[in-house]
Amino acid sequence: GSEVSIVLQQSHSGEWRLDGRSTGDAKPNNEHVVALLIEAIREKCGESAAKSNLAALTVDVSLECHNVRSGTLFYDEPDARAVIENLRVARTGSEDPRVLEALAGFGLKRISRIYPAAEIVPDFHGAFAFPGQTVAEQEIFWADLLANRLDELRVLGCEVQVDDSLGLQIIDPTDFYGELTGEDEATDWFDFEYGIRVGAARVNLLPCLVPYLESQPASFSLESLQNSPKKKVPIRMDDSGRYVAVPAKKLHEILGILTELFGNDAIDSEGHLRLHKIRAAQLTTIHRDGAAPRMVDQAPNYLLKSADELETLKPTTHHDVPQGFLATLRPYQQDGFEWLQFLREQGLGGILADDMGLGKTIQTLCHLHAEKAAGRANLPTLILAPKSVVPNWEKEAKKFAPSLKVLALQGPQRKKYYSVLGHADLVITSYPVLLRDAEEIHQQPFHYVILDEAHTIKNARSKVTQVAYKIDARHRLCLTGTPIENHLGELWSQFHFLMPGFLGSEDGFNRCYRKPIEKFRDESRRIRLAERVAPLLLRRTKTRVAKDLPPKTEIVRTIELTPKQVDLYEAVRASVSRELRDEINRRGFEASKILVLDALMKLRQICCHPKLLKLPTAQRARNSAKLDLLMDLLPAMVEEGRRVLIFSQFTQMLALIEQALDKEKIRYQTLTGQSKNRGKLCDDFQDGKVPVFLISLRAGGTGLNLTKADTVIHYDPWWNPALEAQATDRAYRIGQKNPVFVYKLICQGTIEEKILQLQQKKRALFEGVLEGAPQKLEFSEKDLDDLLAPIS
Repeated sequence: GSEVSIVLQQSHSGEWRLDGRSTGDAKPNNEHVVALLIEAIREKCGESAAKSNLAALTVDVSLECHNVRSGTLFYDEPDARAVIENLRVARTGSEDPRVLEALAGFGLKRISRIYPAAEIVPDFHGAFAFPGQTVAEQEIFWADLLANRLDELRVLGCEVQVDDSLGLQIIDPTDFYGELTGEDEATDWFDFEYGIRVGAARVNLLPCLVPYLESQPASFSLESLQNSPKKKVPIRMDDSGRYVAVPAKKLHEILGILTELFGNDAIDSEGHLRLHKIRAAQLTTIHRDGAAPRMVDQAPNYLLKSADELETLKPTTHHDVPQGFLATLRPYQQDGFEWLQFLREQGLGGILADDMGLGKTIQTLCHLHAEKAAGRANLPTLILAPKSVVPNWEKEAKKFAPSLKVLALQGPQRKKYYSVLGHADLVITSYPVLLRDAEEIHQQPFHYVILDEAHTIKNARSKVTQVAYKIDARHRLCLTGTPIENHLGELWSQFHFLMPGFLGSEDGFNRCYRKPIEKFRDESRRIRLAERVAPLLLRRTKTRVAKDLPPKTEIVRTIELTPKQVDLYEAVRASVSRELRDEINRRGFEASKILVLDALMKLRQICCHPKLLKLPTAQRARNSAKLDLLMDLLPAMVEEGRRVLIFSQFTQMLALIEQALDKEKIRYQTLTGQSKNRGKLCDDFQDGKVPVFLISLRAGGTGLNLTKADTVIHYDPWWNPALEAQATDRAYRIGQKNPVFVYKLICQGTIEEKILQLQQKKRALFEGVLEGAPQKLEFSEKDLDDLLAPIS
């Protein structure tokens, strides 16, 4: 048999309550306790008494709402008065320490410990309340308690009574629905509604989720929901106190998919999300395998058909290279051509983001040739490119698509051609011409507008970007090997050009994606962004598709500064560090960015050559350890027959290298932003007339095909690894037959080593959206401390 122990307690109202335990069952007031008591009552008072007293065998906890105020408040403030005059309380006659401990664990306190006794009606001194100071805090707390904590009291044997006065109703959802509606097959935008079914009624949750998200702190992450999968999150439905207790796991899924809800003005006046057809089609495919309830259970058939096509990323019919196009496409280029045809069929814009040198130009020309051959291109196509690249487009178009009528708009005579733009097939011009001739270009409708080196419009507020947005064209396309150079806002700007609204407003995108990914390293948000743009962004790397390319070897050569360079470096570092600290303390870090970059450039210049620094003290350090190393390397390379590209950000540094090459009698040529004969310079190098080509990073990072080079030397590291990669790809591209060696000359222990580390962070941003995982990406004060550290 079991031993039974019983504790009797009298409540404030005079009622007796009981807590009984037995050794045979740990549950309070279990069958052994009940059996003993019933027998005792029956023996003393008869059968009827035994039945009527059974209700007293459980501990009641009553949740109620009352005006508990008595007299004048010590702290009489509207919020405080509103709380105390409508205070939700938990009342219990039990002094069971387990019950009291549970209530305290919920965050409740005796009212006598929250308010002075004189302020409270005496009957409520022993009740429990939440010490929140506003009505909103109180409601959120009690809704969470009702959704998540009542079972903890029931396990203790409590009968919990929720009085109507509490003013809260919790709905446990079991049946979710998602519905997409559109006007017709031609529509680009769909309305999405997502909610729960309660009996025969439907409740749209989207208008409830937006205020929930707005109430969360800036650092809110979906991982916080994932970490508490068993918890329910009460979502306020209306002002009547109704809440939907959405399981955290389900809410994590909903918000992880519907990232649009994080944006400003996320839903319309009807409570719908407005989704682009690509986004709507993507939603219909979620959980289509039946592994979980589908996100969308009602959608037009034509949208479901579009979703099937979207998964293939292929046009409905196979497209061969058109007759008259004089190039043989590699297999991946054929895939790219068909992807461009798919985008056109679906009425979509996209970014062809292949690695430099994989033939974006060829794929695009093949696509345009096919458009003309099929009779769809009854309007000209406008190709916008950097000024230096316009001749290459003209040359390639005439070489591979000779049947297309090509018009290059360049130079002072270009104005006379605007009247005949409509007679051309391809109109090729530069971004500076677009700015100067915006009025004329905006008057002409185009079949396609194509942005080469599309990161040119990465700044959504720049004038060239604003002018590009307004071009009238049926179809739009971006070409760039680096769709993201510095931050995710650049990606938003390009998609806003392609399909305005696809990634929402700029503010909404920043809130929804950019800030969580860049600042808080939100992996789930990164994955969702990558999934969202995936059908519209085609990127192939050389390592994946150009298997026949020779190997590329990267070599970092570290150099110790000369003693005089070290002295100069430390003197300048200490000086600029003090100046920057004073300026940042006075104006703040963001407002001091220009001064910061100027100070860091001085240190970079010392690493390159002290002569770059326009200071009297700099002239005492006449030698450069880095230039000495370069001139140790170059003669042997030239002697071996190597063909060398040397990149530097500083044109003055290139001039100093020229002097050193003259002294060694090594033939060279130089390309900077001031060079007028780019084409001839490139041809001369390709023809073997000179073994060394000096190139400024900005002027020569794009638009050059220098496949005769087998050695690339980055004399000074630049903040942006994408620009360095572009420069390297002048040599390492389709057509390269020889192994390529890439040298980075880095001064040991200096800012240059720190730049290499920052480059890895920037590279993580680019790869994070397109391939891998994100890192911390901001240029912060902590980064500045590292950059200004003494030589190690």
